[in-house]
Amino acid sequence: MMPATWSIIHGTEIRKRGRGITIGGTLYFWRQLVIVVLVGIVALYFTLIAFGNITDYGTNFAFVKHVMGMDTTFRDGDLMWRAITNSMLLHLSYAGLILWETATAVVCWIATVLTIRSFRQSGTAFESAPVGSPS
Repeated sequence: MMPATWSIIHGTEIRKRGRGITIGGTLYFWRQLVIVVLVGIVALYFTLIAFGNITDYGTNFAFVKHVMGMDTTFRDGDLMWRAITNSMLLHLSYAGLILWETATAVVCWIATVLTIRSFRQSGTAFESAPVGSPS
């Protein structure tokens, strides 16, 4: 419960009567800005990863082949049964990895755009926006 000397104005700002100190409006602004920037950074990061894996397929595929083949581990029967050396499975796994990275980038870009749209609105609209649908 807020003390009687505090009042809520416009649903997002808390001002102390008589002094006009804005607390909530500034906090909402920075919170929204941080969300937009962080989601945008994640979107850019996954875009660059997917772009790199698509444009330099051979080099990155060699790394995936090396990791999935477990060729630097001890040659123990209890361990090596998990190694994947089938060329078709390696290419399918790498294609699945690229698709996952691309899908993650697309979803994050969509989330960034939707977050920017709700960022332009009031803090109340930003907070009450349904997850997964535009405001």
